[in-house]
Amino acid sequence: MINIALLLFALHGQPQPCTPQLMARIAHVESRGSVWATSPAGCVGLHQVQPRYSYAPRWALRIPVVSRWEGCRILRRWQRRCRGSLRCALRAYSHGNAGLRGEGEWYVEKVLRSGFSGG
Repeated sequence: MINIALLLFALHGQPQPCTPQLMARIAHVESRGSVWATSPAGCVGLHQVQPRYSYAPRWALRIPVVSRWEGCRILRRWQRRCRGSLRCALRAYSHGNAGLRGEGEWYVEKVLRSGFSGG
């Protein structure tokens, strides 16, 4: 069986490191830790990744390490667009381009105050 996480790394390199605590908090807020979570908008897995923006196939987004890898990659892409601001990147992770304009501050607070650190 192909290891999707290794294949993603081989094809696209490792995304900038996201802290395990941050990714655990995002997963907690996004899916309450359920790999089977699916949003009305079609987001899938722990980190609620849109399959159309993912390098991984839809089914692979239900694998925790793949969801974390893709979630981190997407968060870092937003952070680059936000000139390094984590708050802006978190807003955009949840609200897309509207987050760049300041929408979704409630999401940032929810992630940062969740108190969930994994485990």
